[in-house]
Amino acid sequence: MAGFDLIGFVTANQMPILIAAGLVGVYIIYEFFWKSDEKKPPKPIDRREVERKNFIERMELNPSISYKWFLKGANIIGKIMFLKETTIEGNPEKHNVIEMVIKPALLSKFKIENPFAKEMCVMIDKKNTDYEKIAFSNELSITDRVTFDNVHGIFYDRSMETELAEHIKNDAIFRTDLEQLAAIYYVASQEQSTFDPQYAHEMAMKEKELQIELARKRGKQTSI
Repeated sequence: MAGFDLIGFVTANQMPILIAAGLVGVYIIYEFFWKSDEKKPPKPIDRREVERKNFIERMELNPSISYKWFLKGANIIGKIMFLKETTIEGNPEKHNVIEMVIKPALLSKFKIENPFAKEMCVMIDKKNTDYEKIAFSNELSITDRVTFDNVHGIFYDRSMETELAEHIKNDAIFRTDLEQLAAIYYVASQEQSTFDPQYAHEMAMKEKELQIELARKRGKQTSI
């Protein structure tokens, strides 16, 4: 009887451990065997976020020196991190544009950055800014009359809607797609070069043609 009671005592104390171990085992089997066999729908690419990050990367070597804060009327939009002046094609004339990366302000009346906000990418007609003033206050301002829209993650001045929207699509989108395509051709040529030199040469020529096309496209834009 003593032996039987001891066995019963041990079994009763081990029961919660056995149950927990069983649940862990079921979870592992589900995660690594059953769930892995389920077909997951493809996750769509957020093109706005891709182009926003690409814009910021292209601007990183253009830190803002004279201007530190961007204002619309009396409201502080945010701190200017990067800034450059760009000339783009127009019809019938070219336009001078201010490109900026801005860290949004925490409050519209105080010069305090919002540490949790994403950087904003902005393109404005230079004529709508006070860019040429002597910036004693380190502020770049536009009037309340200037309105914005957004395409592919980039805010643009609606007074130049046709030119800027077209510029963003033709420059940023074209550049992203072409560079990615060139990278694909490069990888393919490297893979084929070990056993098919002729095919590798053809792929290398296609990559070169893409690079020439990219250079031609960039030649339409002059940065100052």
